[in-house]
Amino acid sequence: MRFDRIGAIAAGLVLAGVALGLRLYRFEWPHTSALDALQAGTLPPGLHWDEAYNTLAALRLWREGGFEPFIRIDLGRMPLHIYLTTLIFALFGPITVGGRMAALIPGLLNLLIIGVLARAPFRDNLSETEQRNLAWLVTGQMAVTYWFVHTSRIGMEHSTMAFYSTLALIALWWAVRAPTFGRAGLAGAVLGLSIYTYPAAYVLPIAALGILAHHALTQRPPRPVRLRFALAYALGFCLVLLPFILFFIRYPEWVLDRPSGVRVAPAMIGPNVINALTGFVWRGDYNTSYNLRDRPFFDPFQAALFLLGVAICLRRIRQSAYAFGLIWFGVMLLPQVFSEAPHFARNAGATVPAVFIAAIGGAAVWRWVEARARSAVLPAVAFSGLTLVSAGLTARDYFIRWPQVPDYLPTFRAAERLEAELALQAPREPVRYLSPIDSGIPTVRFILDDHPETQVESFNGRECTVLPPVERGARYFITAYEDTRTLGWLGRMYGSRLSVKSYAANGFELVKQVDVPAGQAPVLPVESLRVPDQRLGDLVQPLAVMVPAQTITTPIAELPVTLIWKVTGQTTEDLTLGLYLFGPNLPEAGVQMAAQLDRQPCAASHPTSRSLPGEWVVEERRLALAPDLPLGRYTLALALYRQPSLERLPVTDATGAPLGDTVNLAEIQVAGP
Repeated sequence: MRFDRIGAIAAGLVLAGVALGLRLYRFEWPHTSALDALQAGTLPPGLHWDEAYNTLAALRLWREGGFEPFIRIDLGRMPLHIYLTTLIFALFGPITVGGRMAALIPGLLNLLIIGVLARAPFRDNLSETEQRNLAWLVTGQMAVTYWFVHTSRIGMEHSTMAFYSTLALIALWWAVRAPTFGRAGLAGAVLGLSIYTYPAAYVLPIAALGILAHHALTQRPPRPVRLRFALAYALGFCLVLLPFILFFIRYPEWVLDRPSGVRVAPAMIGPNVINALTGFVWRGDYNTSYNLRDRPFFDPFQAALFLLGVAICLRRIRQSAYAFGLIWFGVMLLPQVFSEAPHFARNAGATVPAVFIAAIGGAAVWRWVEARARSAVLPAVAFSGLTLVSAGLTARDYFIRWPQVPDYLPTFRAAERLEAELALQAPREPVRYLSPIDSGIPTVRFILDDHPETQVESFNGRECTVLPPVERGARYFITAYEDTRTLGWLGRMYGSRLSVKSYAANGFELVKQVDVPAGQAPVLPVESLRVPDQRLGDLVQPLAVMVPAQTITTPIAELPVTLIWKVTGQTTEDLTLGLYLFGPNLPEAGVQMAAQLDRQPCAASHPTSRSLPGEWVVEERRLALAPDLPLGRYTLALALYRQPSLERLPVTDATGAPLGDTVNLAEIQVAGP
């Protein structure tokens, strides 16, 4: 089991080249625009929401400084990855790919130290040559395994956790071999540091305790040594973790919110155990964020070595070196078992022991081939070839198959990032609108956050269309695959006076840019019913209403209503717009409400507090009707009111004279079949 020195150097250089190629090929570099990145085919595209939350938190720390043991953003984040992103910002400025670079660094560092961990437990079990070969095998497995490539390229915490868990276990074995008080305290401190990476690391101390307990039972060190070691290890751990503990005492809801939100019913624990285990060799995570849908963690060659490694570790479980991998792996499956499996984010802590176990299986095959072939070269060449095959499978799946997944671009918010950057580059005038995304989503917030002077409006074009004030005009950035409605309405209201530009990637249309020139007034559809000149609280002027027909035949489940109104004033309040169907209008019946639909304008995506004077809003609503709706004449009406008081704003006519608190829009006749 020896490499010739030249062969070892050559193999190391090839492995380094493969590992770097998988992680750096088509990687997006600093200050690359979204459009250039899409045209170059960098992977991943866009800026995932979770990445954006991390970069937003790093941006805040970069500007304001300070230390936070737990980052209060979204549902809460552990801080180590975010602090590394802050360091990237200090070097390059607040770049979109700062989080991805912060994931790449620990991903590469892990390749440098994993060999040390592979050798540490086996110093008394294997020869120096066997240890070296085992280190080469585990490094090769990590270099070409899809998960490690994927997580080194996305701006999330998983590669950071994998690196720090490796570091914590190296420190543990280093302390166990020479159990001084100082070494044990330092090892405990590194373990405490690993907790700051990701919530799945919360169970890593259980793995460390299990490994130490097994070692104590099998090696039986003197009791004073055990006690001194345990005291120092716990002291180092608690000192480093003290800021987090104090934060937890003060804000327990922040720390517990995310874990409590994903726990499952006891009946699901058994299936989750099976799914978590088979996720490594049979069917993996379906989530495009973390995996090529359903791809197992290992390719077939790696899976065979992993299963062999599990069998060998079980057979030799009395030896600490072999029990170590199983204990580590088993404990780190718990975040999946008690939430959802397979889940390739929450299995971050189980990934390093998995390749460690696979390397044990590979070492056994190496020894078997070497003994029968009487050659150290043959197994070296064979495993080098298998490593390259695995690298090829990973490259195919990551660079070719993964980008072809239907939800690949939407998952990483490629359109949203492109829209935000295009809006940032657009002139201040005309008005800039995003649809159907909200300008407050994290991907957009990060890109625009460094430019507080940039005002970008938004609305959900699946619910409504917002037209700009006539004197300003507008530039729309529309997510083409989500909002198929807005362009149609703009065409109806402005005719041929629009300018449309399309942006696509991988043959997939992402964004439509639509320009409405300033000075162009919209035209009401000819089929719409005009509403008399009235105002709701001097904020909303109903212009027209559209219904399929003014006479409807029962039975009918719902009545589609299109409202068109003009914004006539500004307010800081988010008011509710109520649509009502009153009737039947019979003298003996009085005023009855047959149907209603109350909500903020545009389903709260363009509330009154964000409306601009002069805007027109076209909103489609559907009134649910009772199956036994009485025949007769009904009135469609509109009201604007405050929540939660239900206080309606007064209605006035063009002269300011009061007219009550509702605007009558149209008469509807309900007839029998």
